[in-house]
Amino acid sequence: MGNKIKDKNLVDLYWKLVNAGYINSGHKEVIHSITGVPQGGIISPLLSNIYLHEFDLFMENIKKEYTEKGVVSKMSPKYAKILGEERKARNKLKTLLKNKSVGITEIGKAAYTEALLQAKSTLRRYTAQKRSTPSRIRIRTRVYYVRYADD
Repeated sequence: MGNKIKDKNLVDLYWKLVNAGYINSGHKEVIHSITGVPQGGIISPLLSNIYLHEFDLFMENIKKEYTEKGVVSKMSPKYAKILGEERKARNKLKTLLKNKSVGITEIGKAAYTEALLQAKSTLRRYTAQKRSTPSRIRIRTRVYYVRYADD
């Protein structure tokens, strides 16, 4: 910090606005501020951007220092295992449904129905586990910085 604004026209405009004062909430008297230009004044966004420019530069350095190149995340091993088990359960259910007539004659209707219910239950369990397990794990860092206007 400690930088000075070298544009004389801007400095003159700032002092004219500070010395001019402002009218507060419709009162007729002009209030002179000793702390600067009021929030929402016509020069307020410009002054904010001048001040925040230093912060923007600081954040750019943070981004460069902490953002790592490459893929930021990868699939969680636990999630991958659940995904594989879910795929097996789904394939087993498809096989049972596809070979319904063969399954009923070979193992009997009651045993086929039991196998079908068990396959559906297993598939539901793995689907629920998949929903409650984080799918990705972070392996690198990426920093984003966004500033809108003078905010």
